[in-house]
Amino acid sequence: MNSNITHQLANFARHLRKTKRLRASFVLAEFKKIPWHRIIIRGEKLFLAGNEEFALNDSKRFFILRALCLLDDLICDQGLTILKLHESRLDVNVCGVTLHLETWEDVYIVHEIFHCGEYEFALRNDCRVIDVGANIGVASLYFASNPFVVSIDSYELVPATASRFSDNLNLNPNLAAKITLYSHGLAKDQRTLEIDYYPDLKGSMGIEGIAERASQLNLLGRAKTRVQVSVKDAVSAFNQVVSQNPQLPVLAKIDCEGAEYEIIDALDSAGILEKIDVFVIEWHERGPDSIRKKLEKSGHFVILKSAARNHHGVMCSFRRSEIQAS
Repeated sequence: MNSNITHQLANFARHLRKTKRLRASFVLAEFKKIPWHRIIIRGEKLFLAGNEEFALNDSKRFFILRALCLLDDLICDQGLTILKLHESRLDVNVCGVTLHLETWEDVYIVHEIFHCGEYEFALRNDCRVIDVGANIGVASLYFASNPFVVSIDSYELVPATASRFSDNLNLNPNLAAKITLYSHGLAKDQRTLEIDYYPDLKGSMGIEGIAERASQLNLLGRAKTRVQVSVKDAVSAFNQVVSQNPQLPVLAKIDCEGAEYEIIDALDSAGILEKIDVFVIEWHERGPDSIRKKLEKSGHFVILKSAARNHHGVMCSFRRSEIQAS
């Protein structure tokens, strides 16, 4: 190993040890994956290449350092542009969508959607979208950037996260015109709940609080607050979309950290499943089978698209030929 790489490794390992976030063994294992061309080292500080105003090894910006491989993928393959680095936020534009990113999970979700194609469909005709578990709006804005998507009804359970979504809407006024944001979740019935909220794990929050798979992380020391959230009747929400323009197909994306089971149960009992043309659903600890059987009973062809261990995975189902998975 040449002296320059040795110096980089020693410095990088020291910086990461100071954060107390990653073990040295992990640093060694991941070293070859680090896109060093995105980093500038100045003494004991690490900077994003092209921006030496804010050091990345500050706790407020460490998420950027952690997510550098993901960002590199997006820059190389999707043309992501870093617009500005703030004290605790990264502004980016990817495929015409501008976003404020504040956590590693934010970057991961952008990577999952824009780079991995989690919701990539070949649309042949106009359609409407229902986004349940909208988080900070990445999926909704991604769908809105497709010219065949005419409207999106987006539901986000946690008010603080919905506020972040609203900020991202303001950055994309042309796309925002297609999106209606509801600052509540959906479930089998209307109720109010109180949950622990972790701001850096927004995408892992559901009606039970932190998702079981995320609870396996070390939550000690993570910032959290106790918040009140509300859910409303999923059947009424879906019926409203279906009845507004019944000749247009509907695509429903459901990623709500466990609430998908009671939502699908309610839609099945009300006879709504056969009125939705495409579902893309992230399933969780209870597995995919109960949801798959209900979708198949209602005339859907189901594909188990991906799975991460036994904790969660993604399934798609189709009732019409107008929309196909890419």
